[in-house]
Amino acid sequence: VQAMIRREVRDGEVCGVVDMTGGLAKIDVQGPSSKDVLPELGDLPFRGVSTISIGKCASVVAARLTYVGEHGYELFVPSEHAIDVHGALVDRGQDVGLRHVGLKAVNSLRLEKGYRDFGHDIDNLDNVYDVGLSFTCDLSKEFNGKAHVLEAASQPRSRRLVSVFVEDKDAWPQPGAPVLRDGRVVGDLR
Repeated sequence: VQAMIRREVRDGEVCGVVDMTGGLAKIDVQGPSSKDVLPELGDLPFRGVSTISIGKCASVVAARLTYVGEHGYELFVPSEHAIDVHGALVDRGQDVGLRHVGLKAVNSLRLEKGYRDFGHDIDNLDNVYDVGLSFTCDLSKEFNGKAHVLEAASQPRSRRLVSVFVEDKDAWPQPGAPVLRDGRVVGDLR
């Protein structure tokens, strides 16, 4: 991302990029009860951002984002306050059924919702039409890659991203495994 941002800086513009990764912890509060755990965010619109206090930390950056298909928030907490903020969230969530879940649960929910994960489901070799994301391109506007999108739009679809339901609850499909239809390979798992 840093390289992309720097590449877009025009003559006469100044842009600074600081990697804050090591100084921040990220805590997600997702699901229909997330509003009850974080009532101070009230009417924060989708993709809205606000700075709030939780526990002893007055500088939690809260973004209303979800990757699971439900109402939710991503919280960015200074690392030194992460344990305190986590504890405060656990206390707030006791009466509304707050539970800890892992990335496998998040991944399962995002797949069910149809959300794509760049680097897993899609990558920079896919076009928006093949992966069902053409709705994200406003062709009435100019943007980087517009010529590529227009070219892809004029081509017949030879492949597409689809979801595969695995009936065997004990199966553990691996990326790259072939997908068969009527005994014929029609694709692979991502």
